[in-house]
Amino acid sequence: MTFQLFGKTYTAADFADASAQFSAARDKSGRGSSTMPLPAIMQDGKVVGHFSYNGRIWPQPSHLWMPNSQPIYDNRVN
Repeated sequence: MTFQLFGKTYTAADFADASAQFSAARDKSGRGSSTMPLPAIMQDGKVVGHFSYNGRIWPQPSHLWMPNSQPIYDNRVN
């Protein structure tokens, strides 16, 4: 799976790896939640997830979040 951030393409083995890479890039950038891009995660040409600022991965983009939404990957517990 891959995602693009700040003009760089990241390759991840799984959602845990993608979350760790995204979080490291976020921290290095110094950007806050209002200016941080939230890229889609792609696999075989299809979108398989979306980041939220905190590094969790969701099935839908953040603007479609609902109170009952569940992450695909939750970096708090994995």
